[in-house]
Amino acid sequence: MNVDTQIRAFRREPGKDADYSRDFTRSCYLTNATRLVAPTDPYVVEASDKLAAAFIGRSNREVRGFVNGPRPFRKPLRGKGSVEELVGAQGMEEMARLGITYDEKTGQLTDPKTGAKWYPLVGVNTWMYPPLSRAMELYYRLTGSEDALDWTIAYGQAVARVMYQPRHGNQHASILVDFPVRGVAKDYASWVLPETAKDGEGVAISGYLGQFYPDVPARAYSLCGEPLLKQRAFDYWYWSSHRGYGATQMHNLGGVGLWVNCYTTHAESVSYTGRTFWEWSHPRRDEKAPAAVGDLKVATDGDKATVSFTAPKDEGGQVARYQVKCSDKSIVDYAAFLRKLAANEDATVTNFWMAANVTGEPSPGAAGTRESFTVTPPKDAKYFVVVSFDDVSNRSVISNVAEAGK
Repeated sequence: MNVDTQIRAFRREPGKDADYSRDFTRSCYLTNATRLVAPTDPYVVEASDKLAAAFIGRSNREVRGFVNGPRPFRKPLRGKGSVEELVGAQGMEEMARLGITYDEKTGQLTDPKTGAKWYPLVGVNTWMYPPLSRAMELYYRLTGSEDALDWTIAYGQAVARVMYQPRHGNQHASILVDFPVRGVAKDYASWVLPETAKDGEGVAISGYLGQFYPDVPARAYSLCGEPLLKQRAFDYWYWSSHRGYGATQMHNLGGVGLWVNCYTTHAESVSYTGRTFWEWSHPRRDEKAPAAVGDLKVATDGDKATVSFTAPKDEGGQVARYQVKCSDKSIVDYAAFLRKLAANEDATVTNFWMAANVTGEPSPGAAGTRESFTVTPPKDAKYFVVVSFDDVSNRSVISNVAEAGK
């Protein structure tokens, strides 16, 4: 029924834009879970592939990996109908101080100094999105789709690096991302908390929303081994499990809060901590990623590209596979992209996860040997990078960026 709703009734398909919420995220996860136990059922396989393709191939991908892309501002959450209701007086004062203007008709913010215009992201922290992280990770494990892998990691990074609120560690229901300038992501509580406030004390914040988010960076950590992702999974668990619904202070900081038991029939957040507990209770035997490739070169001949580099060394184990990505613009890692976006220079680069994947990478050779293989990249591909994964899924940093033919 859910698959029919998404594919036939809602016409979700590659190349189209859509809002993705609980109807899609849960349908996608449950379909992939069914595929896990019925991997050869033709209907299940077709449904799984169609749902994944609809999301992976959407036309309005958010550049940091959030589920939905930017749109004109509209009433987003429980009667919050204005920007000021989302950011408080402090947020509005900061917007005025920086000279940023907001057009209520278009929903756009404008920086008169640079002419830059953008839409803020509204409500990126809803409880409806985390099931899609589970769905895409499972789809990668079922099919090997590197596009699903890339988004799952990027979404984990968005939750860990952008959405996380260090002032209180929870998630207030009201949040704007890219307000008052691009790159800023503060929820209502983070705007209005006094500078002297400790642990978010004094503002009503529910631990409920944050309880859904340990799972997202934890799954990303499982796939790439980035230490910050593991830490953020713990942080979301720690802070959100010690704050009640609408509470103005933390409680029981010396003990375990929620998620050990299901307290009510609506306590589905118990499902979003298992991966966090697993990763923290089962340390990797190897936490060192392979060395980065530093001598990548790409030669083109018609629609083919020959990729060559020296096989990297992995101190803690062995390199298990390569991933080559390409784009019409220079490719940067996630942290570098955030800096470019904050400076309104993101149009000049491609965030690693959004670069196109190629196929045909060989099994890695011994460290120090020369790797060379031919791939068929998209027509507009000009810049290439390679990363490597070891046998416990630690991912290297990206290689030097190679411009084809140079």
